[in-house]
Amino acid sequence: MIVLFFAFNWAGQRYIAKPLIVDAQLRDVPAFAAIKEHEPATYQTMKSELVTAMQDGADKDAIVLRIHNLTAALAQKYIPRCSDQALVRYMRVTMDEVDQVSKKNPDAAFAMLFPEPGKFADIHSSLDETTQKEDLAALAAVISTGAGQPVRTSSDSRANDLLRQAFQELASEEGADAVKVIANPRAPGVDKRQVCTLISHLYGKVLALPEGDAALVLRTMLAPST
Repeated sequence: MIVLFFAFNWAGQRYIAKPLIVDAQLRDVPAFAAIKEHEPATYQTMKSELVTAMQDGADKDAIVLRIHNLTAALAQKYIPRCSDQALVRYMRVTMDEVDQVSKKNPDAAFAMLFPEPGKFADIHSSLDETTQKEDLAALAAVISTGAGQPVRTSSDSRANDLLRQAFQELASEEGADAVKVIANPRAPGVDKRQVCTLISHLYGKVLALPEGDAALVLRTMLAPST
């Protein structure tokens, strides 16, 4: 699950946004610093769009969605390439976010897990500051350790065996219907809080595996659908 929080104080849009000031603020955020180093073209696009949006008084949600989409695409690019440690760290904080948001706003947590095209779940207010900072640091690690690396090869059969084991453990603890809920999260009348909780539990079992095994399964789970 790809999550990124916009680090700017939008009150700044009342003033003239200067490129140098925007650049300095972006570089203070680990994720953006990593993007500047490894994806300079994307970084320049982000900075330019932020400056223009702030000068024009653009809608905050629109620019947050744009930045989120850019960073989400980068995360998806580097997840198959980053270190096992970085991937496990990134998904651990993502599940922490799901848990925190689900307790306060299950609809937002569900939208975070199953985003609709052109929409961004604003979950910032449901998360503590420590988690937000860890999210940005974890994304920076994904990008930094994945830059310049080839796609990591993996054993699909082993990953599938480990994932099957995780599902079996979940079914044993939560009941056989738990697997059905995860398999069809958009079923009519579904309990969104339950969906989020079960998915978090499933990922928790994967993250409890030894780091190499956990990363192997996570890359399989997060691979784009073909």
